[in-house]
Amino acid sequence: MRRSWLFVPVALVLLAGCTASDSPAGSVVTVEGSSRPLVTWPDLDAERYVVGIMTESGGWLWEGTDTSVIVGGVAEVDAASPGFGIDGQAQLWFAAFDADGDLVHSERMALG
Repeated sequence: MRRSWLFVPVALVLLAGCTASDSPAGSVVTVEGSSRPLVTWPDLDAERYVVGIMTESGGWLWEGTDTSVIVGGVAEVDAASPGFGIDGQAQLWFAAFDADGDLVHSERMALG
């Protein structure tokens, strides 16, 4: 099945209203670090995972099959790796989808 380019924006809209309590399993996501934290979660037997971060100054989105991701792609923001980093209050959205595109797990949490 071919994935639509609309998937990511639609996923963020759907996730905007979710909270950790929306999931019967509770929170499974852990966040370690500050400006570019490592976000991890257990294998949820999902086909695809989506992590989104929104701050007052912008946002960052990742989609993939791994069970962890460094926000912004690398651990430190510097001249060699400029780009997105968390510099204050932020919201994290997480979703796991099965092979049919059905939501397996979702949660939202405040960072910072």
